[in-house]
Amino acid sequence: MDGAFVGSGSTLTLNNITTSASYVVRVSNSNGLIFSDKAYVSVSAVPMPTISNVSPRILNTQPVGQTQQITIFGTNFTSSTTLTFNNGSTDYTGRVPIFDDPTQLRYNIGVGPNQNTWTVKVANGGVESLPFSFSVTEATNLTGLSISGPATVNENGTAQFTATATFSDGSAAVVLPTWNVSSGVASINESGVLS
Repeated sequence: MDGAFVGSGSTLTLNNITTSASYVVRVSNSNGLIFSDKAYVSVSAVPMPTISNVSPRILNTQPVGQTQQITIFGTNFTSSTTLTFNNGSTDYTGRVPIFDDPTQLRYNIGVGPNQNTWTVKVANGGVESLPFSFSVTEATNLTGLSISGPATVNENGTAQFTATATFSDGSAAVVLPTWNVSSGVASINESGVLS
């Protein structure tokens, strides 16, 4: 490991330590003349954090100043771990998460109106995880609700009703509303069956 040290005065810094080990340190001048006795130093490498998942994987845009919680799952997280987010063009570094345990972090992120594929990296000091991607998309709003079913039902008969929601992005989906009948003559169950 010759040449892996830099320092001045009484401080030496070991560079590129990737495994825990014991090292022998000797101080010499630039001509290679040894001026010191050997010193034995044990160094613990900082484990590389890894990200295995984030939840939710899709966040909605929000007005500036509002936040939503993102949970980061992985390994080798510490109570001094920091986060770096990137929205496709800007790094947001040094973000301090809530440390739950060595496999889970939480952070209240403000994504604003920035739709894009974002990334997050976890850092333990100078050791960073690989970036992990998540999406930020425009929030969709309910714009309509239609009820389908027969116009009439025979006495003592049953009928199936369904509800379809439409959203501001043009999509539609069958939804399961909380059904209610205002007359005491009939009843409707949670599946939309009127009797």
